[in-house]
Amino acid sequence: MDEKISGLYQIYCTGDSAQARQALEGIAAIAENGGERPVVKAWTMFLCYARLYVLDARVGNEPTATLDFVKARYWYLRRAELGGYDVKAATEALSKVTPERCVEMVDGYDKDPTNWKGPRYLAEIRGKSAP
Repeated sequence: MDEKISGLYQIYCTGDSAQARQALEGIAAIAENGGERPVVKAWTMFLCYARLYVLDARVGNEPTATLDFVKARYWYLRRAELGGYDVKAATEALSKVTPERCVEMVDGYDKDPTNWKGPRYLAEIRGKSAP
């Protein structure tokens, strides 16, 4: 993983909701303009927008969460297309990208790097102090 992206991911994991959002936007900008293979770029962008969707949904920013979800689905579809999926397979894969599945995926991917606590912003939005 790119060092800049890795550093921003750490900020996402340890920052408040505003810092987490800013870090994810930074990751998206790097991935969008980076030199990664297209399929890697698409997966990075998908995860980034899925995380933004979950973050915005959890803090109650529904209009932005809706846009984030559309972008997450777009990048998931791009990844499928770049991976050689035909239209039927891509449509089937995309049908599995639901809001609930995004939450499951994000929570699953973020557990290990945060010692199973999830990003710090979760404590913030629950009204708890961060560890």
